Amino acid sequence: NTLVCNFTTSLSKSVKFYYHDDYKISSIFPVAGDFSGNTVVNLTGIGFTNYSQPIYCIFAVVHVPAVIDSSTRVRCLSPALPPNPRDCSPCPYFLDKGYPLYLSSNLYDKSAGINFSWIATPEISSLSPLTRSYYLTLPATMYSPLKTMIGVSNSLPQGSVNGGTIITVVGVNFTSLSRPDLFDPTDPQLRCDFPFKI
Repeated sequence: NTLVCNFTTSLSKSVKFYYHDDYKISSIFPVAGDFSGNTVVNLTGIGFTNYSQPIYCIFAVVHVPAVIDSSTRVRCLSPALPPNPRDCSPCPYFLDKGYPLYLSSNLYDKSAGINFSWIATPEISSLSPLTRSYYLTLPATMYSPLKTMIGVSNSLPQGSVNGGTIITVVGVNFTSLSRPDLFDPTDPQLRCDFPFKI
């Protein structure tokens, strides 16, 4: 079989095609975001030339528009964690696992990926002292936002302006991404050293 094409008119308009350097991502911040999406993710790297063409962040298999801030910085909003297929086993998408984040200008050619994770947002339920530098008689009016957050009146956490006070934070959804010195992922508390007063 032979296909014959007869062109009866000439092209009246030219279309631009852009060649650009490969996008190279060196780091992202933050490296994780809430599973519901809408985390602003900043990508640092090279080759982010703005030709006024669309550019996309691809999170695993989901693409979202990106904005070029400079030749070394791009930002985009993370999508929600993709839904798993019905009755999957094993399922491909779950919390606290690294998935590749790419950059692309055409959704076909992609940069090398760098890991991004979806997590459940940590929630703090209480703070507890571990040192004697904690005073139970601190006037609650001095720290009303903190009082509202932890729901106490006369036992607000405090420490020296020189730092070094150790406290225990109790809550849920703490992961290794939330704090590197989480003692036990199955234990709903972590300890941290407070810095000096800013």
